[in-house]
Amino acid sequence: MVSGYSPENNPKNEIRAESIKLKKWFYMLRSLLSAYWTVKTGDIPPMELSELIKILTIEEQNAIKELVDFKSDKNEHFTWIPTEAMQHLVIFLWQETNIHLTKRTVPDNDILNNWVRNKLDETDY
Repeated sequence: MVSGYSPENNPKNEIRAESIKLKKWFYMLRSLLSAYWTVKTGDIPPMELSELIKILTIEEQNAIKELVDFKSDKNEHFTWIPTEAMQHLVIFLWQETNIHLTKRTVPDNDILNNWVRNKLDETDY
């Protein structure tokens, strides 16, 4: 279960020997890495996994690269049991990204919206 790695569903950070579709694992990993990137840098995360993993340690990067190579010849239904290192990484990412962001003030867009509407109206004949 992907949600089995969330802090709410795994409060003791236990390692589980449950199989999961490798494709599903990558969806979860990419999402968590993107969230981690955003929390740590405040920037939009890169689309390429090779760029996204640069925020991790060299060991973690290598483990993910090996997993990508491993996945390359598997079909989308292939299931596996994540290694302890991968499980620890996902638990860490869940913990680091399980934050509550402060509410941002939304700027008043009325001036811009009215300007755009007026420009669009000018082109209507």
